[in-house]
Amino acid sequence: MTERQEFSDTTVSLLFFAVRDQVWAISLFDVREVVPAQRIESIPNAIPSLAGVMNIRGEIIPVILSNMLLSGFDSESIDKNQLSYTKVLVIKIKETVTGLLVQDVHRVEVFPNNAVGPSDDAPVERDIMDFVRHTLHREGLGPVPILNTATLLDSIDSGS
Repeated sequence: MTERQEFSDTTVSLLFFAVRDQVWAISLFDVREVVPAQRIESIPNAIPSLAGVMNIRGEIIPVILSNMLLSGFDSESIDKNQLSYTKVLVIKIKETVTGLLVQDVHRVEVFPNNAVGPSDDAPVERDIMDFVRHTLHREGLGPVPILNTATLLDSIDSGS
């Protein structure tokens, strides 16, 4: 648990989004807003997982390629302009604001805290497990990984 309040005493609010064929969730407390994916300016010689920067009402924010980090894509095999991104999740952790480029945003739902379990049973490849904070278990559906936004932002700061 971080120093901020992630869950209420009884419920968790999650925003669901798509990265390739995988559904992910993110704590609503981490999302400042969702904006259309448009006018992302590339940065020469940037790390492979950085799509570029985006101007949102005068604020310039870095935008991360979700496919690179959350689905194990090899940076050499990706044409950043050919992926079907439609939305940018604007994430704010403490004072850091970053965009996460995703294929689609599905919905926001509230679940009881007991629907959230440990990350070890998330349906993701081992090399991206660090990006999973918890796993949501929904009745009748498979487990959904909940994004660890702090680790995601740390990976960008370290130049991964």
